[in-house]
This record gives sequence, structure tokens and C-alpha cells, in this order.
Amino acid sequence: MRETIVVTAADAAYFPLCRSLLLSIRGHPEGALVDLGVIDVGLSTEQRRWLEGLGVRLASPDRRVVLPDRPQAGPGLLAMAARVFLPSHFPGHAVHAWIDSDAWVQDGSVLPLLGRVARRDGFCLVPELHRAYDYLFEPDLGHPAREMHHLAYTGYFGAATADRMSALPVANAGVFAGAAEAPQWRVWADVMTTCATRPMDQFLEQAALNFALAAGAMTAGRLPPTCNWICAHAPPMLDEDGRLVEPLEPHRVIEIIHLTTLKDEGAVPVRRVGGGSVQMSLAWPG
Repeated sequence: MRETIVVTAADAAYFPLCRSLLLSIRGHPEGALVDLGVIDVGLSTEQRRWLEGLGVRLASPDRRVVLPDRPQAGPGLLAMAARVFLPSHFPGHAVHAWIDSDAWVQDGSVLPLLGRVARRDGFCLVPELHRAYDYLFEPDLGHPAREMHHLAYTGYFGAATADRMSALPVANAGVFAGAAEAPQWRVWADVMTTCATRPMDQFLEQAALNFALAAGAMTAGRLPPTCNWICAHAPPMLDEDGRLVEPLEPHRVIEIIHLTTLKDEGAVPVRRVGGGSVQMSLAWPG
């Protein structure tokens, strides 16, 4: 058993994305130094067999633990909630890292980085904060990205708290890592359990995470945005070596490509650093 395990979640529909993520990890030398885990929220027998052949550990979320007030929760909500309980789903590891299944690893150096910062600070996160994310610099507070988060915060915590939280950068729950014994897990779980009693479903675990951070109830080390690049906020560019890079100088290589809403787009126009563009998918090229 390795010190760090990298976990994601999938049902049968998300399995192709999950498979790409896992293979992208194993395609790097650093990927051989971590264990892999998948939260099974509706995989088929054949899909589970494929994962086991790759050496992936499987776990099924206990609804009584992760969502005691939502007995009818679907796979998406289960996947959100289960990540808050990774140490109990996959015991025996010193560090538990999470990467959403609609993301993939382009630069394997991010894997030991997640482990180092989690061990040092207890937890590490990636804020949605980059100079290429244009909506952050627009005075119009009605931008869809802002409205989406404000709506979730309002549903969980009320309008006044939502107004305050919406002025802060969003800590994205799609990529994070925590030391197994860190107290942040319990803080996050307690807030999420309270949130789960509300009628809102959107960004359940992410809203709870951001509330805990804003309230000062938990702390975390912060990684650069290239460790969880939100393609919907700013499409990456393609450099001369065929790598996806941030779209502004100095065009640093992106470690983790997070497709988010672009996961179903297929080929999209991607600008080249040297000029021109190419039609290509932003999904894992393997």
C-alpha cells in the first residue's frame, strides 16, 4: 500500500471519463507511486472488473454516513458527498487526494505536490483564481458563473451569507488532498451534513467547503490554478510541444485539465501559442 491514494468517482455513464483520468495518471512516472481508488456510484460488473485489473481499489458510499437525510440521492449527489469521507472509504493511506473524473493529468509532477502540501498543511485546495478567468474582472455581478455559486450559497446559508461568500474566490472541490488524520475532514463533513438537510443540491460539498473556509473553521494550502484548470472559465492554448498551457504569458504548462462543462463538446477551436488555431478535443489524448 502506497502512502498516497488518488480517488475519483463514477457511475456507468461517467466510466469513460474515469478511465481516461486513471490512465492519464498511470501514464506518468509519478503515477506509479500512488494508489488509485474509485467511489462506485453505479458501475457495471464489466467496468468494475476493468478497474480491478488496473489495480484500482473500489468503495461504495454508505448512504447512512454520507447523506443520512437523502435516502433517494442519485449518483451525482452521492459522488459529491462521498469525497468528504475519503479516509474512511480508503483506510491505510497517509494522504487522500481527489480528482474529478471529468479531469485528467497532463503533468505528473502535480501528484507528489498534492501529497507534500497536504502533509504540510493538513489540506490543500486550488482556488478558481487566474488572470485569464475574465469573469473575475467584470463589474457585472450577474455573470452566470457568479450567479451559479450565489444561488447555491443562498440555498444553503441564506442571502446575506451568500453575498459575503460570493465576493471571495471559489475553492474548487474537483481537485484537493488531505492528510488522513487532518481535522479539516471532520469540519468539512459537519458543515456538509448540515447543508444536506436543505432542499438545495447544487455544489453540495463545494458550498460546504467554501463556507468552512470563509468562516475560518478550516484552513488549507493553496495550489496554483494550473493544478486544476477550469476550461469553461478560459480555454487553454496549445504550445509548440503539443502541451496545453495557460492562455496568457508566460504560458505555463497546465498540470490538471478540468473539462467541467466542456466534457461533452468534442472538438473545439484551440489557439496555438505561435499563432493560428486547431480543432481538437480537450479530453485526454491517450
